[in-house]
Amino acid sequence: MGVLHRLFLACLILVALPSRAFAAWGELVELSAPDAQGRWQSVETTTRVLVLRGEARLPATRGMVLEEGDRIVTEEARARLTLGGGETIAVGEHADLEVRARTALQRLGDVYYSLRGAFVVRYGTVQTTVEGTEFAIGGNGDVVRVTVIEGRVRVTAPGGEAELGRWQT
Repeated sequence: MGVLHRLFLACLILVALPSRAFAAWGELVELSAPDAQGRWQSVETTTRVLVLRGEARLPATRGMVLEEGDRIVTEEARARLTLGGGETIAVGEHADLEVRARTALQRLGDVYYSLRGAFVVRYGTVQTTVEGTEFAIGGNGDVVRVTVIEGRVRVTAPGGEAELGRWQT
């Protein structure tokens, strides 16, 4: 079989693969849930963290590849995601986070972000724009709290805009 023929076959295989095969957004690298005594334990899989993908409700499994558009919903459990390049997102208990490209839609709960590149987080009417930093966003729907650990973020809300630096809330 000639080189051109093999190249043509390889191209056909790539075209035939579903587009979702190339839509990896991140990975679930850590899951934890309380045991019967209330002590937090690392777990391989849990239904207390669900990945909502389209109409599917998938129990979270350590090592699960996340796709753009997935929603991570936690109950009495926590999850840590990696985006590659050392970037991580820690999702706390009772949280709801939808992931897209370099954007997250946080609907509920507390989430800690450690990011290196440009990223936008929307939580209710608040938008937080970052250029690589560490920060946490939490709230109860009515009140949104943004705390910067390292770097700077720009927070935009209906009442105005503010730039926050290290250890500001």
